[in-house]
Amino acid sequence: MTEQVKTISEARQSLPKLSQAAQTHMARVLITNQGKPQSVLIGYEDYRSMVASNELARRPEELRKIAKGLQQIREGKVLTFEQLQEAVKVKRAKVRRPRQLVRAEQTI
Repeated sequence: MTEQVKTISEARQSLPKLSQAAQTHMARVLITNQGKPQSVLIGYEDYRSMVASNELARRPEELRKIAKGLQQIREGKVLTFEQLQEAVKVKRAKVRRPRQLVRAEQTI
């Protein structure tokens, strides 16, 4: 990941090339105006990643869940795909059972 510094005039002249480099090479361009930083040109995927990170940072409970999951992976507490499928099936059966009882009671 490279970072370039361009004046606003330089950036304007080579915007298509800079935009392509930002997208394909993850380059970042710091654009200055009168010698002071004004904006940054980044690729769309970098932008989406930054937005997602920012959203996640606003959800401390989700961050705790991720940290707990990573810790479980480090400890080897993982499920195979088949085990996960079975766990989901059992969970769904528990959720559906009360609805079926309610429907049965309504028909009586």
